[in-house]
Amino acid sequence: MFTNKRKRVVLTIHQKLEIIEHLEKGRSAKSVANEYNVGEQTVKDLKKKKMDLLKFASAAESSLGLKKRKKMKKATFKTLDKAMLDWFTQQRSMVIGGLTVISVICGLFPLHYPG
Repeated sequence: MFTNKRKRVVLTIHQKLEIIEHLEKGRSAKSVANEYNVGEQTVKDLKKKKMDLLKFASAAESSLGLKKRKKMKKATFKTLDKAMLDWFTQQRSMVIGGLTVISVICGLFPLHYPG
């Protein structure tokens, strides 16, 4: 009663976009699914989510993140996240500790989310 189950594969955003490209070039969902070791339905679901994936990829800060990132989860506090990124890029030349980051967040949070 032993069945050969396929191991669960979690694709990166970059791989998902590659799958969509293969489908647009005319390859079958079955052949693409075999290449990436995922189910055929997974490939079909990615085809349905094509616009969401393309929007997310175009809004990404860099393409390097897409090669590592696996989910399209958005930040809860977008403006705070953007402010922290701006601050962090300005402070790159300095050594930044955890307490410094926490104090900056505590200072920025009330400015972006009063109340």
